[in-house]
Amino acid sequence: MERLNDIEKKEMKDFIIEQGFEGRKKGWTWEKGLVVAAAVLVIGIPVFGVTFPALAQHIPIIGGIFDRGDLHEADRYVWLSEYGIPIGETQYTEGFSITLMESFFDGERIYLAFLVEGDRDFVDEGRITFEHSHISIVFDETVITQIGSTPETYPGPDNYSQIVVLSVATPHRSLGDVDVAEVHYNISRLVGYRDRVVAHGSWGFRAPIINIGSDHIDVNQTVYYRDIEATVYHVAVSPGGMRMHFSHTEPQLGWRVMDNLGNEMLGRGGASSMVGGRTSGNISFVAPAPEATQIIIIPVARNIELPPIIIDLP
Repeated sequence: MERLNDIEKKEMKDFIIEQGFEGRKKGWTWEKGLVVAAAVLVIGIPVFGVTFPALAQHIPIIGGIFDRGDLHEADRYVWLSEYGIPIGETQYTEGFSITLMESFFDGERIYLAFLVEGDRDFVDEGRITFEHSHISIVFDETVITQIGSTPETYPGPDNYSQIVVLSVATPHRSLGDVDVAEVHYNISRLVGYRDRVVAHGSWGFRAPIINIGSDHIDVNQTVYYRDIEATVYHVAVSPGGMRMHFSHTEPQLGWRVMDNLGNEMLGRGGASSMVGGRTSGNISFVAPAPEATQIIIIPVARNIELPPIIIDLP
């Protein structure tokens, strides 16, 4: 697979900037940015040496896999239909096809949406998940491995299909300045109910991802209650969610997060460590509503809500 040379990377960067694809701070909209990203993806296909048979039919209508599934159950990922980049690459093994339908990358997080289709009724198999998989991210001359990923499975359009959304944990800010990268993802078996192996095989994907960008906000606010101290240092916000970097002195502290329209922003997990009695880490949440102008973060410890930390959105 060819890589972008310096001239091609500069041309792509210039094209993105020319189209206003630099973030909401410079007056662009996510919808405009996505159309530009789709255009860049079309330009990039010969460079990456990858073909996507379903790409042409998806780009005119920015939608995709979540227009076909059970939206009531998978509504936490409905935004992928609006902001994801359509891919449409299919691999067949052992009576199962897996199609990488959409990808999303904002410099902070990567999501890959798959449609799994088989020759049997999935009702008897339970929810399919991927195991013995390997993922890496390639950009410039750098290859990132040892990457954590979490699959979540939802009903597909019929009993012979399911939707799997793979959430990829990227190292903190290591990809923030990367415009275009490749995701290499290989699956060697499908697992169903009670970890029963449904199929062994080899499903391999190599696909470009395009950074649509995040709004980075330095917060640096600390709130207190008696001997409890909680600090939010930084948040990164995009249609894919919010990542928050924090520290606190209470071992069992949690977070209640909402936007100023009253929408709860549910947590998606994170990572933390304790040093010298202080816990530091990062945690992800679903995105605020597009019309929201503020995010309200309330630390909760010992069944007590600490004073709120209020963040103005750009």
